[in-house]
Formats: sequence, structure tokens, C-alpha cells
Amino acid sequence: KRWPTTHVLLITPPPIDEDARLRYPYVENPEGLPERTNEAAGEYARACIAVATECRIPSIDLWTKMQQSPDWKKDYL
Repeated sequence: KRWPTTHVLLITPPPIDEDARLRYPYVENPEGLPERTNEAAGEYARACIAVATECRIPSIDLWTKMQQSPDWKKDYL
């Protein structure tokens, strides 16, 4: 009611290139595991789409759409 012209759009997280996360970690002492995984990003993406569907608001599933390209890691990340 406060902002009647506001539009909400949920966007899923993008996929994660786990190999690149291992090569270029954000932490100084990596333990041999990526700090983020594509599987976890997919879980967040599915939850985001479920919330959007339940709330009847539009959404963009970047996680799925980006991985439809055979070279998604090179093309998008």
C-alpha cells in the first residue's frame, strides 16, 4: 500500500563454476573445497522460484537459463 507502483521481481543466483572457485578462492587459505557450490546455488534457485510461484510474482531463473548454453562457464562467468 505504501508504494503502489513498485514491482517486485525475484532473480535466482547464477550457477557456480566450482573449478574456477578453487583456482581463484576468496579466502587466503583454501581447504581444497570451493566456498560455494553449484549444487547449493541450485537449491537456492529452486527455493527462489518456489517463493515467486507461491507469491505470484515474476521471476527469472538465471541458474537454469545460463546452464542451457554448452559453454556457460566461458560465455557468462
